[in-house]
Amino acid sequence: MRFLFALILFLTNIFADTDIDLTKNLEEIYTLKEKIHKINNEIKDNIVIKNYKNYQEYLKIKKELELANNELEKSSKAKRNEILNEVKILEDKLNVLKDYEYYNIIKYLNLPLEPIEYKKITNIYLVLEGLSERKSLLNEKIDYENKLKDFSNLVSKLELKKSYLEELINIDNNVSLENEYLYTTKELNDYSGALENIKNAYEIYKAKVNNILKLIDDDIKKQYDEAIFFIAVMICIIISRYLLGQLIRKYVDDKDKVYTSQKILNIFTFIIVSLFSIFYFVENISYLVSVLGFASAGLAIAMKDMFMSLLGWVTLQFGGGFHVGDRVKVSKNGVTYVGDIIDISLLKMTIYEDITYTTYTQNRRAGRLIYIPNNYIYTELISNYNYSYMKTVWDGIDIVIDFSSNIDKAKQIILEAVNTHTQAFSDSAKKAIQKMRNHYQMKNSGTDVRMFVFLEQYGVKISVWFMTNSRETLKMRSLVSEEIIKRLKASDDIKLAFPSQTIYMDKRNNQPFLKDNNENIY
Repeated sequence: MRFLFALILFLTNIFADTDIDLTKNLEEIYTLKEKIHKINNEIKDNIVIKNYKNYQEYLKIKKELELANNELEKSSKAKRNEILNEVKILEDKLNVLKDYEYYNIIKYLNLPLEPIEYKKITNIYLVLEGLSERKSLLNEKIDYENKLKDFSNLVSKLELKKSYLEELINIDNNVSLENEYLYTTKELNDYSGALENIKNAYEIYKAKVNNILKLIDDDIKKQYDEAIFFIAVMICIIISRYLLGQLIRKYVDDKDKVYTSQKILNIFTFIIVSLFSIFYFVENISYLVSVLGFASAGLAIAMKDMFMSLLGWVTLQFGGGFHVGDRVKVSKNGVTYVGDIIDISLLKMTIYEDITYTTYTQNRRAGRLIYIPNNYIYTELISNYNYSYMKTVWDGIDIVIDFSSNIDKAKQIILEAVNTHTQAFSDSAKKAIQKMRNHYQMKNSGTDVRMFVFLEQYGVKISVWFMTNSRETLKMRSLVSEEIIKRLKASDDIKLAFPSQTIYMDKRNNQPFLKDNNENIY
């Protein structure tokens, strides 16, 4: 009895220990499967995992297709159609996955093998392009690092999954776990080899990128230094131009000479700045000259008016036809403008429209700025009212008196009235003409008042011409007209004529030149 009781007690202890171990194993299995499931959920949407599964599926179908083709060669006629259908299905599946025939993990990670090509920054205009290239390189490098980090995390998770599978197989070994373990091991080996290659490629890539970034930074710094130097030179040129201008204004009294000197200084400053900019920033001058040579023909056609204006400016500067301050008369599309030239630039002349007889009779407005292209001197007629020494022009007034007026007396009164205001201008014009004879062949050079008498339908027209200041023709015309009217009104035997009709009741009295005074009925 004692032996039987002892045996029963011994067996009871054994079964109790077995239940405890079994419960413990089940808990470990559940925990390991949960961990593996969690890892699978984390990596199931990973593009690398998906591509690798598709690649393995491609290899599997390819192997099955080879086996099916081998079986087809050995098959009997009865099974031939069935195997052919199977081969066609496998071929269709393989065709769907044909993109994975040359699968490469690094290729599907879309990693850059080489950084973008470095372009040397040779002038300040390429700095923005260099900064953009630098930013692209940094973004590309960061993207490379992020992909490498993600792939490294993926490999770490697969290593952890493999270790969980090993523990699970030691506890609960089955075919499904063995297959998953073998697939994971193969996948991990492929990934580990690819990771090692990617790391090595990244170190080479990083070194190249860092070198290019250093070159870009050095070039940009060099261009900044050169730009600072260029700005300093430009400031010196501008200051020199300003100081020279101040000296000219201080020591030159003639305003015309001051203006001309300022324009010359501006032109030379522009030329110096342009040439310095071209030679300083353009590395290949011969290339620039070649491009300009090929483009010159097209530019000459497309910018004909501009080139003609530039040529016109050269003519104006060295031909001496027009100067700043000259009073000119220009016409365009039936509209006439009279004014003073206040500026001559590279492309245009600027005229300030003054109040003149033309303004009074035609435009009825003045004070406008008129811009005349310099090429206008080649295509249109421009009148210069005060060229060289000549500052006066001829102006005329017409007075019509009736047929019964004393013509000789009227002529004498008009002559005296005109001389009262214009004699000084006649003397000035005479001196100017004497000087102009050194340069021009001038035969008719009289400057005294000229008077002409014409027969009109309703009276006798006396046309008187006199010298006056080219800028004050309207004012002089007004003064002379007023003086003539005052003097003619004081004479009883002189009457101004106007369009009218005279009826003579006596035919003997229809002679307007009779000396006796006949009573006329109007």
